[in-house]
Amino acid sequence: MVKRITGAWADPLAMTIHWLTTDATLHATVTATPPADMHTALPLIVCSLAPGGGYDEYTRSQQVDIDIYATGHAQAMRVMAGVEARLAVLQGTGDEYGYVDESELTGFAELPHTPPDIIRLAGTVTLAMRPQ
Repeated sequence: MVKRITGAWADPLAMTIHWLTTDATLHATVTATPPADMHTALPLIVCSLAPGGGYDEYTRSQQVDIDIYATGHAQAMRVMAGVEARLAVLQGTGDEYGYVDESELTGFAELPHTPPDIIRLAGTVTLAMRPQ
């Protein structure tokens, strides 16, 4: 007999944003909607749902894109290191948004951005979550 899982799947975007905003050492604005004037919000982390993932009877994997915007390479690298460290300890943890069995982050890539005085790094985290 197969046991049915009850509850709702976690919101991966809300979980990622909440997990990053509760890190007092990150020192960056975290949002799903970039502000009109990005310069005043730097360093900035913009999270958005990405295609991909999947699910089985116990977990659902969902991908979230993470874009880091900074005033220079030193600031971008500091924020990137903080994001990597924070998401590495997300696996095996839960909060009011759900429980994460696994958290896998791609390497960050530097992408061109307009205006050119803003550095942009892009990466993707895959969260394998359980319903709550």
